[in-house]
Amino acid sequence: MKNLLKNTLPFLLLISAIFIIGASCGDGLSPTPSGDVCDNADTSIETALSSLNNSSMDLQVHEYVFTTSEPGNICAIGYQSFAQTTPYAIDNSAVSYEIEIVGGPTINSTFSNSNIEYISLSTPFAIVPGVNYTIRRTGGDGLNTSNGYTAAATFPYTSSNFTFVSSNFVDSDSNGGGPVANNGIPKIYFTFTTD
Repeated sequence: MKNLLKNTLPFLLLISAIFIIGASCGDGLSPTPSGDVCDNADTSIETALSSLNNSSMDLQVHEYVFTTSEPGNICAIGYQSFAQTTPYAIDNSAVSYEIEIVGGPTINSTFSNSNIEYISLSTPFAIVPGVNYTIRRTGGDGLNTSNGYTAAATFPYTSSNFTFVSSNFVDSDSNGGGPVANNGIPKIYFTFTTD
């Protein structure tokens, strides 16, 4: 019996220690992230543009150039279709618009005229400080179905960590109107998260 305890007890203690230490070490894999980069994206562009006086502009292409002072990611693009009742009725909620970050992702969609709708990008688009980025909306017939909301601003216009450098409005065919430079900021929104 004494030999049994003398030989078996150290072996049992060794096995117990292995199980205790092994269980506390985990599986050796990296932990799963709790969310993606866009979970905390904000609408600071919406806040910036909503604080300015509303106007509107026709022409098929509405675009603005902006830069940021902080690195981050654009996670979704937002837009609200134009609607008015006077002096004549316009409802552009059935018009499909192409909205693109030039050199980056593009979305095609119709948008509500009663509220801003955001469409998530399939992959967040990284932006870096000091680089000019262009966001462009294209669609409509150059007249009523091309109308879009704008925010009255003098360029450059800075809000939070974004500076709006310039804007442009033009018809996409050679017989159309424009270009009309710096006549407000087109109300094309995006959600943004800083790195």
